[in-house]
Amino acid sequence: MSTSLFHVVMFFSAMYYSMLITNWGNISVNNSNNDYFSTSSVMAFSVKIGSALFSTLLYSWSLVAPLVCTGRDFSR
Repeated sequence: MSTSLFHVVMFFSAMYYSMLITNWGNISVNNSNNDYFSTSSVMAFSVKIGSALFSTLLYSWSLVAPLVCTGRDFSR
């Protein structure tokens, strides 16, 4: 039960980070030359990318750790 709950929570957090990175679809259009630009700053975008990368690495490690560390007990 706890493993399936963990995967569901990680799935929804990945979806949430994807929505943060895309700024929830909020894109402004400059009518003079049809340029598309985001309203968030570069620093905010890099924090979002870092958070998404960290959560992806943590999730990947949780899947790979039982295969790599065979001497450890991951039953709890």
